Amino acid sequence: MDETEAIITRALELGVNFIDTANTYAHGTNEEYIGEALRRLAVPREDVVLASKAYFNEGHLSRGRSSGRSRGP
Repeated sequence: MDETEAIITRALELGVNFIDTANTYAHGTNEEYIGEALRRLAVPREDVVLASKAYFNEGHLSRGRSSGRSRGP
């Protein structure tokens, strides 16, 4: 958690306000770590833009484009 806080602190210092995450990053812990770090750092919610993606088939990421509308020709 300390590393997450350090990264977010430095990013905010540099003017970064967009945080992109997903439920599959860091084995599903990324969103929790980011949320907890923002809370512990007392970052006002309106100061950051959070983006997330949902992937329901965790563990099979390499097959992510094998079906559905995103599949190429």
